[in-house]
Amino acid sequence: MIRSISASFLSCALTAWFVIGLGPMRAVAQTDLEPLCYGKMPIDDRIVLETPIGRVEDKVCIQDGDSFSVGPAFIRLKGIDAPRLGRDCMWYFTNKTQPDWPKRCRGGAYSVDQLIERLSKGVTCKAEKHDGRYRWLAECRSKEGADLANLLLQDGAGCAAMRYVAKSTPRPTGHQLLELEARLANRGIWDPQRNYGLSKICSLGR
Repeated sequence: MIRSISASFLSCALTAWFVIGLGPMRAVAQTDLEPLCYGKMPIDDRIVLETPIGRVEDKVCIQDGDSFSVGPAFIRLKGIDAPRLGRDCMWYFTNKTQPDWPKRCRGGAYSVDQLIERLSKGVTCKAEKHDGRYRWLAECRSKEGADLANLLLQDGAGCAAMRYVAKSTPRPTGHQLLELEARLANRGIWDPQRNYGLSKICSLGR
């Protein structure tokens, strides 16, 4: 009896540890079914995530232009902050024939589009720690070895995320320079002709 209880307790403890380690089950992905994405956009391509507690290879659900899930593992992309898409913008994202999007939705939709395009070409992600919100803070690379955050910054899909960079790191960082390059080229969310209304979302001095 005691052995049975101990075995059940151990099984539950290991399951809880695995789930907490992988991140919250805010998006559930199944290998033979379309992902159940609550307020997220599913894509069919499978992504590899390597963590200290194991390797995950599964379908992807997009939350925002800088965060997504691989199966049960929730990922925050290191190096970039993207405009939030938000639940109130989902209708506009899924009905792209609408000519007049609210400004608050346009930047987030562009960033998500760029992330989906980049992920669909195949990436491998590696994470070593959480970001404080039970998300894996991950660096992802394309099949050619290019850093995903760098590619998105070059696309003008967001701004350099300095919160995860050590204060001793010389400024400007490579991510900040890529952000500045996209700004000066009016690329992506920095294109004034697209009227994204995002002039204050990034600051090179932060």
